[in-house]
Amino acid sequence: MRKFMAAAAIAAGVILASMVTSAATPQPQPPFYDVQGMWAEHDVLLLAARNATHPAPSGAFYPDTPVTRAQVVGMLVRGLGEDADAGILATVPPVFSDIRASSYRGLVESAWELGWVYGYPDHTFAPDAPIRRDELAALLVRVLGWEEQADTSNGRVSFQDRSSIPPWARGYVEVATRYGIVTGYEDNTFRPAGYTTRAEAAALVARVLRAKGAAYDFAGVVTSTPGIKLSVRIGDRVASFSVLPGATVFRNLQRADLTDIRPGDEAYVVLDRSGGVAFIDAFFWDDIGAVVSVDTGNRFLQYLPRFGGGVRRVGVEANASIFRNGRAAGLWSLRPGDRLYLVFTAATGQARIVDAVKQDVQGTVASTSGLRRTISIRGYDGVERAYTVSPAVIAYMDGISTAWTGLPRGTRVIAALENGEIVYIEGEQ
Repeated sequence: MRKFMAAAAIAAGVILASMVTSAATPQPQPPFYDVQGMWAEHDVLLLAARNATHPAPSGAFYPDTPVTRAQVVGMLVRGLGEDADAGILATVPPVFSDIRASSYRGLVESAWELGWVYGYPDHTFAPDAPIRRDELAALLVRVLGWEEQADTSNGRVSFQDRSSIPPWARGYVEVATRYGIVTGYEDNTFRPAGYTTRAEAAALVARVLRAKGAAYDFAGVVTSTPGIKLSVRIGDRVASFSVLPGATVFRNLQRADLTDIRPGDEAYVVLDRSGGVAFIDAFFWDDIGAVVSVDTGNRFLQYLPRFGGGVRRVGVEANASIFRNGRAAGLWSLRPGDRLYLVFTAATGQARIVDAVKQDVQGTVASTSGLRRTISIRGYDGVERAYTVSPAVIAYMDGISTAWTGLPRGTRVIAALENGEIVYIEGEQ
């Protein structure tokens, strides 16, 4: 019924306008200055790029202030792009008696339309009241579409203060903690009547957006160092987008500049309404080690990291780029003991690049002779040995393709042999 009313209002030509003044009011601080360097900075700025939260007139976010019921609803509705009808819904008779004067009125109405909020038995919403932790757990479960699970849950939780969780909220708390959307405290309490700060709420809302696949507008692999344009490979095509002045950039979850992004990085991108890049999450997570075993059927491999930590098991993406001795290969070609270089997809933790090298030769370069096509390598046993180099040899130095004759003396190398000749050699300083 209310959706019909909203549609009727649109048809009637309701125009919502905001007053604009010609006098610019300078801000004493840049927006969100009070989250710079804090643990929640990334999530606050991600939500800001999604238009889910805004700074106060002073430019502050007030991260340690308890978040209100209306504020967290506003973060969710805007962040998930469900605010299209909010302006219209703010003009129809309110479903809650105490939101008529609230600046969040249309957003709360949108959340009610979506079945995310119910309010209190007296038909109030208490928009300016801090949201309790049990209320927040229920809200997040509803937004994620897990309410049926909460209704059928036995509500059994292991928190020491479980008896203080209201019966109506126990199923929600059980589901929310089961999936890690919310957590308890180190003393194994949940504190259902406790409040959540604005910074904590931003982190939780960002977690919900990721769970629903709505945190970013697209993701791809960077193809060139970005400037005023960001070029990424999405599937089998390359697309370019204009980068807005002042766009927020993170690399491996640390604040960064555009110049810090490198070709081969994954880029998770938020666009503004004009289609320009407003936020970039760039990732390049890699590791080095040695192959322990390969499960080709299930596309898993085990490897021993070079810098310790015990044997690790990692999945390999179906479309991963796989190389052995510098040439395109299949997962089946990898052998225990191969030197291994992996690049991971941030969202899944699976390998998107697998580069293996058969370690037939290890040591340091003693000399090279292009005329004789030989290279002498001093092994770690102190013995110097000469090897013939294949005309089709592939050579790298510190990850960059090079001529094998240009490998400096003393360079640490590993090399692969085929038919007695070096077919791949890799050096690092």
